[in-house]
Amino acid sequence: MKNRLLVSLLLINVSSWYCFAALPLRVVQIDQEPAPCPQGEQDEIGSVRITIEGGETPYFYSVNGSSFIEVPGFELVYTNVPHSYTFAIRDSGDLVTTATTRIGASQPFEITIVDVVNNGGTDQSAGSITLTTTGGISPTLLSLNGGRFNSSKEFTGLAPEIYTLRAINAHEVATTCPTATMIEVSGVVPPEAINVVPVNVSSNGGNDGKVFIDVSGGVGPFEYSVKGGSSFQSSSVFSNIPVGNYEIVVKDATGLVFPFPDNPVIISQQEELVITNVTVRDVTSAEASNGTILVETNRTDPGMKYSLAFGTPQTSPLFTDLQPGTYRVIAFLNSFCAEKKVNVGTPAPTFDFTTTIVTHPSGTDTLGSVRIAVRGGTGPFTSSIDNGTTFQESPVFTGLLAGIYTVVVRDTTGARVAHTVSLGTL
Repeated sequence: MKNRLLVSLLLINVSSWYCFAALPLRVVQIDQEPAPCPQGEQDEIGSVRITIEGGETPYFYSVNGSSFIEVPGFELVYTNVPHSYTFAIRDSGDLVTTATTRIGASQPFEITIVDVVNNGGTDQSAGSITLTTTGGISPTLLSLNGGRFNSSKEFTGLAPEIYTLRAINAHEVATTCPTATMIEVSGVVPPEAINVVPVNVSSNGGNDGKVFIDVSGGVGPFEYSVKGGSSFQSSSVFSNIPVGNYEIVVKDATGLVFPFPDNPVIISQQEELVITNVTVRDVTSAEASNGTILVETNRTDPGMKYSLAFGTPQTSPLFTDLQPGTYRVIAFLNSFCAEKKVNVGTPAPTFDFTTTIVTHPSGTDTLGSVRIAVRGGTGPFTSSIDNGTTFQESPVFTGLLAGIYTVVVRDTTGARVAHTVSLGTL
């Protein structure tokens, strides 16, 4: 609501062929715009519009003793919180005039319920709400449950429901007043939704299943049943539930019963744990320790853990920094366990070799000797005549008795190739 403060003007007239006398500097009009939906002195901002006349332009203004700021034209618009403000208006000739005004605080906006008529009998559209409002910027427009705003203070033909009433002022201020009132018209009010979350038993044959029930809307407090309504409890959580099918029913505060539309709810045993795949990355050389194993299972439940040969369990299915060898991979979850053996290998050798018997041993006087010739690969190479127990840089082995020997050649990466050679007569 705008309050208009008019300041009388003094107009000095002279005859038509004389110049008009200059008007003195004056505030000729003040328009006050209170805060649109005040809930208290500092809640919302309002504005004041001051029209200036006379004196020499441009004009300058100061608020409550602050520095002067130029006024754009002949109108000053000032916006702030509800309070009393003193404006000093100065023209270019340093003439000053003052005006004191106040930006709104209207009485805080309130909605008062006068009467609520509930539904009765079989008529479920006979409810009504009668109310009044105080404070704010009059007149006030009202809306019920997001409907069209209008000036009526009575709403009729209402079905059982909880209604939300909101308001704006008659000038349709863009911001809806923050005051909202919840009003209930009672009657048969079915729940808007019944949500059920089942939790399966943790192990086969177990009885630690659970059922969580949540009801939105309707008339609470509710009672809950997983046995089709043969028995109820006040808690919406059912524990220690074995495997089976369950009929969920809720009962409201009036005693009406509403079944869960997606009955039955099934509590089942958890799926057996199976290792479905193991991805192995071999080491880059025989001497390296950079092999990896990645385990995949048919279950992704929280609490899954993994280990190698019952080593330290870990939550990650990835094992790194592994040496070449055979590993026993184990996955476990609660009472479920699965395992699989995998091998972390080494790169295939890029070389081969041949052996030449230089001397065959004969009796006890002559010992045998063998020469090794390597093809391909990257040297230097080392050789062993005792199946890799000891190695030497020379490719020639001497002083050998008659027998079968396992010759091993190793390159710089640690890759090995083995062949057997037979010396003498056994």
